Amino acid sequence: VEKGHDIVAGFVRTMQNQFHRNFGRYMSPAERIFAWLLRHAKFLANNFHVRRSGQTAYYALKGDSFKGQVLQFGDASLFRLPMEKGKVSKALPRWRRGIYGGHHEQTGGHIFLTNLGAEVVREVARLPREKHWDKILVSEAAGIPWARREGASDTKALESGRPVSIPF
Repeated sequence: VEKGHDIVAGFVRTMQNQFHRNFGRYMSPAERIFAWLLRHAKFLANNFHVRRSGQTAYYALKGDSFKGQVLQFGDASLFRLPMEKGKVSKALPRWRRGIYGGHHEQTGGHIFLTNLGAEVVREVARLPREKHWDKILVSEAAGIPWARREGASDTKALESGRPVSIPF
């Protein structure tokens, strides 16, 4: 168990250094986004850390390597909200900008953080390189793994289905 903690802690330190390089600051453990960093570190350790046997935990469980798309933690990208029948007009934009917060292991979707909370989505579109690291989006990111709308700025808009403007 201690070895597993050391491996995840190594991924956390690596992602913290990457975050510092991209945003010019270290993430505080008190920030909501830090909980997502821990969750993503666990995902990376399970799916990409090669053990002494020469296999990842994912390979040992599934018999194949992980083949899903993984973005860099904190990367600003576009994500497409799924259509829910009767909830949103087809005429309204469904692509939004958010911060990549990790991979959802149960559904295989991507987790994106916005000022409205965390969204689990299937479709992702990368932005140009100069727009990957958005300090404002990171500072506004709401939601924690156990409460997806924690700290959201406008949950009524999300619940009512009325359009919400998110600037590009």
